[in-house]
Formats: sequence, C-alpha cells, structure tokens
Amino acid sequence: MKQVSLILISFFIVLFSSCNLSIWDDSSVDYGTGTGETSSSLDFTGTAPTAVFATKASNSSRIIISWNGVNGADYYEVYRAEAGSTEVDEESLEWERLADAPTGTSYTDNDVEVGKVYAYRVRARSFSIVDLVGSFSDITFGWLLAAPSDLTATQGESEEYIRLQWSPLENIRGYRIQWSTTGYDGDWNTATPTSLDADDYIISWNTNTFDFYPDTQYYGQSIFFRIVSVSYSGESSEPGSRRVGYTRIPGAPSAPVDFTASRGDSLTSITLSWEAMYPDDDPSKAFDWEIYRYSDGESERRIYSTVAGNDQPAESGGRMSYVDTSNLKPGVEYSYSVRAIGEVNGVTANGDPSIASGFLLSPPTVDPASVNILQNPSRFTFTIVDALGASDEGHSDWKYVVYGRSDAASGTWANLLEIPVSESDRTVEFEYSSATRSISGGTTSYEYFTVATWNGSQLSAYLCDTELGGYEVISFGRPDAPDSYNVSDNLFTSGMTASGGLYPVAATMKIDNRVDYYNVRIWTTEPSSIDTEGYIEKTATFSEYANGEDMAILNDLYTPDFGRQCWIAIQGVDKIGREGEWSKIDSGYSALTGAKLIQAMQVYCLKPWEYIDTALLTQYPGSSGLNQRWKDSSIYSKVNEAGPGSLTNGAVISQDSIQGDGGTIGYSASIAGIGGHITFQYKDFGETSFMKINGSYVMDVDYNGTGSCTGAITITGWYPASIGFENISVRSQEFVGTYTVTQTGRAAEDVDPNNLGL
Repeated sequence: MKQVSLILISFFIVLFSSCNLSIWDDSSVDYGTGTGETSSSLDFTGTAPTAVFATKASNSSRIIISWNGVNGADYYEVYRAEAGSTEVDEESLEWERLADAPTGTSYTDNDVEVGKVYAYRVRARSFSIVDLVGSFSDITFGWLLAAPSDLTATQGESEEYIRLQWSPLENIRGYRIQWSTTGYDGDWNTATPTSLDADDYIISWNTNTFDFYPDTQYYGQSIFFRIVSVSYSGESSEPGSRRVGYTRIPGAPSAPVDFTASRGDSLTSITLSWEAMYPDDDPSKAFDWEIYRYSDGESERRIYSTVAGNDQPAESGGRMSYVDTSNLKPGVEYSYSVRAIGEVNGVTANGDPSIASGFLLSPPTVDPASVNILQNPSRFTFTIVDALGASDEGHSDWKYVVYGRSDAASGTWANLLEIPVSESDRTVEFEYSSATRSISGGTTSYEYFTVATWNGSQLSAYLCDTELGGYEVISFGRPDAPDSYNVSDNLFTSGMTASGGLYPVAATMKIDNRVDYYNVRIWTTEPSSIDTEGYIEKTATFSEYANGEDMAILNDLYTPDFGRQCWIAIQGVDKIGREGEWSKIDSGYSALTGAKLIQAMQVYCLKPWEYIDTALLTQYPGSSGLNQRWKDSSIYSKVNEAGPGSLTNGAVISQDSIQGDGGTIGYSASIAGIGGHITFQYKDFGETSFMKINGSYVMDVDYNGTGSCTGAITITGWYPASIGFENISVRSQEFVGTYTVTQTGRAAEDVDPNNLGL
C-alpha cells in the first residue's frame, strides 16, 4: 500500500506541475464614474433607452430625467444641450455629457437655470462590453418652474383698472398675481381673481391678461406687480420681473413731448431729453418727475425721482434732461418711461408717461460658426454681426475696426482693417503668412483679433490694458496643452490590435477643434523633461472617442513589454502647421489579452517552478537570480520529490514572495483511498511588483490523474482579474476545457490553457 501511495502522490505532483490555468480578468478602465463591477448579464446589445422623459416646470431648482432600463446595461450616460425652445433642430445642438453616470433609470440635473430649455438624451453602457456603445434615445426637453418674464402693466390708460399682460406658460397649474403699494421691498399682497375662490388666488395657466382694480385711495398712484407660477404639485416659482402700473386721474399731467433716449452716443451713459413742461405753463412752478427703466428679463426700476429727493431735471434751450449712468451694460436696449407728477383736487396723481429706448455704444458680435482656420490657403476667417443700433437711421457713418495682436493677454492692439457698417460683406479674412504689420521696426504675426464699433468719436471698447476692458478676443492662437490628458493603464479600446498578447497604450484628452494632428514623444525610461533625449517620435490623429463625445482618444501609440511602462507627451498641430504647447508627460502600460494574462499569471504567481529554466521567468524588471531562488525553494523540492515525504495528511508548506510584503504560497497534499486531494492557497503572492494573486484551487483526482478542479483566484496589481474553474476538469494529468476570461471593459472570452497561441 505504501508503494501505491508513493506512486499516487508522484502522479499528483506530476499532474499539477503539468497543468495550465486560465484567468477571469477584471482589468480596470476609467469610466469617469460607476461601480466598476462586471455586469451579471453579458447580453447587452446597446439598445436605446425608451420612454425618456424630463420634468417640465415641476419644480424651481432641478430637472429629473427618467427612462426605461436597457437589458444588460450597467450604467447610463446622460447628455444635455441648451435648446432655446422645443422646436430646435437636433443637428444644431451642442451636447455635453453630464458628469455622473447613473446605474439606475433616473438622473437629477441640479445645474440648471430658470428660463432655459434643456434637451436631454440617454444611452446605455456596459462594464463588460465597453467597445459596444449604446444607441442614443430620442430627445426629451425639460425646464424649471418659472414665472413669466415679460409682464407689462398699463400706466394711465384707464381710470378704473390696471391691465397686466404676459405670455402664458405650459405645463403649470396657473399664476398668482402679487401687488404692492410700498415698492419692491415692501409688503406684497395677492390679488383675488373674481372667477375663483378667495383662498385659491390661482389664475388659469392659459390666461395672459388680468385687470387689477385698485381701491379708490390708490387711484393715480404707482402700484407694483409681479407674478408667481404654480406647478400642479403646488410648488411656487420665484417671482418674475416687476412692473409698475397706475390708473389715470382726469386732469393729471399730460405725457412729456418729444421724449428721446440717446442711442450709441456714449460708452458709459444714456442721455434722456424732453420738452420742458410746468404746471399751468408757469416756469415758476414745478412738477415732480420720475423715470423708470427696464429691459428684457429685468424688473422695471425707478432710476430718478424728485419725490425721493433728486434735484429737478437739468434744463437748457427749452428742454429738460437726465443722464443715466446706473449699471448700464453694452449690447442691451433699455426702455425708459418718464412722467410728471402733479396735484388734482388735492390728490397726487401720476401723469401720462412717454416711452423711449436707448443703449450704450456697443461692440459688434462675431458669428461663432464663422471663426475658422482654413488650411488651403492658410488663413483665418470670421464674420461680423451688426452692433446694436448700427442699422439706425443716422448711423451710416459708423464703422467696424478690426484690431490684432500676437498675444492673447498682452501687447499692443494694431489697427488692421476698417469696414463701414453700410457694407454688406462682413466676412474678415487674413492670410496667416501675410497677417503681419511693422510695429516699432519689427514684424508681428497676428493670431488674436477683436472688433470695435466706431461712432465717429468713440470706440466701443477700451483697448488699453490699464483701462476698462469689455472687448471680445477672437482667438486663432496655437493649440494649448491638451486638457484632461491621460495615458492609459491596462486599457483596451475599440480598434486596438494586440501583438504578442499585449495591446498598445492610448491617450485621452478633451477635444480641441483647432488641432489637426498630434506630435508624439515616447520614452521607455522616465524622462526628466520634455527635452530628454532618447524618445521615439511619431504623429497621431484622433481615432476614437472615450468617455463620451467630449473626449478624444489617440489609439495605438506604443506597446510596452509586459510589466513595463512607457512615458508619453503630445503636442497639437493646427491646420496650418502651427505647433502648440506640449502636454504633461504621463506614464501608461499595455493591457493583456486573455491568453497573455493567463501565461503571465502562471509564470510569475501561480506556478513559477515550472518556468525556472525558461526565458519567461526573466522577462520582467528585477528578475535577476529569481530562477535560482526557486530552485532552492521548499515548494520546488516537493514538486520534484518522488513521494510524499513529510507532506502527508494535509500538512502544509509555504513559500514567501520575493516582494517581501507578506505574500505566500501554501501547498498541501493528502490521500484518501486510491484518490488524492491537492490544495494550493495563495495570499498576495507574486514575483513581480505589478501582479499578485489571492485565493485557492483544489484538485481531486484518482490514481490515473483524472478528476475535478475547483476554486477561484483573484489577481491584483496592474492587471486585476479573477479566475473561475467552472469549465475545467482534469483528465490523464492535464487540464481539459476552457476558462472564461472577462476583463473589465471587454466582452468575455474562452481561453484554452493548453493552447495559449502566443
């Protein structure tokens, strides 16, 4: 029986030393967000989510997007675009991927603004099959609960009521009208619609007028109004813009005559002027005066009042005037109303208003779609869009002045071109080779431009850096250093082809539309700077997206050997050949195919004694002397022993990892009748700094070396993975079957441990 046992154990030892293993890989990929766990379902097909819906005016601080789940999806990507309206052309939208990647079927967007309409679309993704990108859902629109922004109130048009008007909103229950006689900061009351209960106060959503009847004590007085929208759930919006209205008292002052507001005469002020008027046409008497101002989306505000203590308006040549300098902005048209206030039968009464609009001298804008670098011929082009008021009668002498300089933040602006506003062709082109002008004896190449409006005496922007800014820089500068640049670690992307079991590394970055291609420098040892010698030089272009369409990827840059890094820096080159700033230097390493992963794991973690005298055991950094260390190990001596020796009845021997961090292999063998039981236990064991394993596996075989194999192995380090033994059996001292290798971000694959194909 002893002889049988010796033979059996020798069978077991030979059996194990000849068996190959396969690995279930869990390589990590940067998805931006998500759990990083492999989906329990591998039947993801990329179907578009259905029933996508975004809340519309449901609440005032967030928009909730929901959808039906997609079979096999691990997470979803939600994209958003500012739409302006629900009638927008889908092709014109500029989409951005929202930062969070929900694993459920809803997403709450808190980064939204009142008054904007947002478009949303959703697609599904899988951790297991990352190169299969889900189809986008249909678009849905959402917006916050908001009050109407275009409220108006009549001023002196009726003796009994003040008529309020606004544009009705959809998807709400209705409105509440609020009024005050003490100003915007006073007490607000809620108007009671005559057709509704007094405790409801809600006007129907499809109504856009309301006649407010003030008490007689408020006839002729200023009354302030605002609207609050109410959702179907009962939530109220923030109040909308405020307006002032009042009824007319017969005998109140008439409207001022020939009221005007300056239009583009000044950078900082708007001058208001009207024919002088006095009570009973007696210049020794004086009306009180008030001036109100509003613009689109802005509350009507009082900017001048003799009632509140301001001086009487200036008078010259039979005209009164007031100069407004309060918080004015270029590019905004302001509406002014001026009224005289007098007494009628002992009662103070607002007079009829006069209305005029004015604006500051403002720069033109530039059509964003027209800002281009053209490769053939090499030139810059952009199209000027008229400044506010440029088409006014009397402004035909205005012109646009194009300035340029070589640096975005400093230097002298040079006058390059003048275009009369009367010219219909507003497209500006500069040949890059000739966009130069002699300055102080030197020659400057202009890559930054700005456009100002000239009204005959002033420019619409101060171009001296020490004074008020306010001009828009049109940039044709060289590409910046790539934003969000990163070289991949153990990353597989669609389109990559493996060589010798390794995939190339890739680089990801935010898309820069100025870049035509990239210069690439690659080092195999860590460089100290971008100018460190010994680099490999090549060029690359965008070949794929990563983490959404806001990112780009350069594929197949370089393939380091197993367990080795490379260091890469890139530099964008634009369409006319100008080189930009270099990126940071970032390191990365290759991902492995399933077969390469299994081979490497067996060599450096699982069964290194099998590879003592092979080149495989010397192919990673720090392997010097490793083969001799294994020849001297207790595990090696037991594997080569022709009998059980002291290793019987489950006794365990162990071998420490060369890394010296507590990693061990535990080995035991025991006999039961004419069968055997061999166990290998691993704890953080690995002979490299980048691959370790944990777990165990067990073989139960008969004296012929045939039986079963069970257990699980987890790889940590550069190439995280896990190995299942569910498809493997032991027959005649060899493993039979396949292991399923599932690397995060890749579809599952079956690998035959006896045919690695490397």
